[in-house]
Amino acid sequence: MHSYESIYRLIDQAPAITEVQKDFYKVMIAERKAKIMDYSMELLLKQELLK
Repeated sequence: MHSYESIYRLIDQAPAITEVQKDFYKVMIAERKAKIMDYSMELLLKQELLK
């Protein structure tokens, strides 16, 4: 999750949003990564193994 650390840092440095909003954005990014990116990568790897 190394590249996401920079995104989280950017969120933390945003002065115009509240701590609750910052937490929300971090959770949303993490969940989207897990549900979309990680899931898609898993399917791709399975597909490659079946070839």
